[in-house]
Amino acid sequence: MDDWENDPTILPPQQILFIFLITIALVVLAGIVFTVLFNPTIALLSESLIVIPAIIFVAKQKLSFKTVFRFNPVNTSIIIHSILLSLIIFILGDELDRLLSTIFPMPKSMLEGLKNILIFHSPTQAIIIFVAAVIFAGFAEEMFFRGLLQRALEHYRDPALAIVFTSALFASIHLNPWSALQILFLGLALGYMAWKSNSIFPAIILHATNNFLSLILLNSPEEKLTWYATASHVNTLWVFLALLLVIPLFYSFNRACTVK
Repeated sequence: MDDWENDPTILPPQQILFIFLITIALVVLAGIVFTVLFNPTIALLSESLIVIPAIIFVAKQKLSFKTVFRFNPVNTSIIIHSILLSLIIFILGDELDRLLSTIFPMPKSMLEGLKNILIFHSPTQAIIIFVAAVIFAGFAEEMFFRGLLQRALEHYRDPALAIVFTSALFASIHLNPWSALQILFLGLALGYMAWKSNSIFPAIILHATNNFLSLILLNSPEEKLTWYATASHVNTLWVFLALLLVIPLFYSFNRACTVK
């Protein structure tokens, strides 16, 4: 008998596909409506809708919210390691993004439009962007991708394949081919941390940290960021330190996950 027949919190493939298609349609439609009728910045809030169909389904089926979405508690050591790994992964992902942008640059009009949405023009707008991109996106996207989706796929395929497949879907839903590889890289790290810890809390920490630091860099004058990066590359020192520490930190993170 299949795992999902023994455990109702592991959704069968057809239910996962149905929820995913409904989610894509809702997010795209909401993004268009918010952008056209309201304000492009408010459209960021539509990201929180990504987990709404899944929440409705779980509630209707009377399944365990904590189990389905992988809201399992983690120890302090895992939290600390997650924060440290978040900084390292951000540096490597940022350098990857800058490197690829020199080879495959985003069209100027799209780049300016993206910056116009994410740059703080007022305190109110800064709060809205922060809440949407850091808090809502961190929780909602991880609940859906690393919680409901990846957790179920791990029971049908090898966990590595589940992580790769979920990461590919995670990259595709952002509808940004110019940043797809960087988002895929982030998704692989998110997926691994969620699987190893059996909790989405490490992934939420990484996701929120990545988005928060990205907003800080985007809204800071370039002349004040020379200690960290130029327009095309992260400073070699930071990249070297990140490469030096990433494997030991993941090894230490793995050990922290084995502590009961």
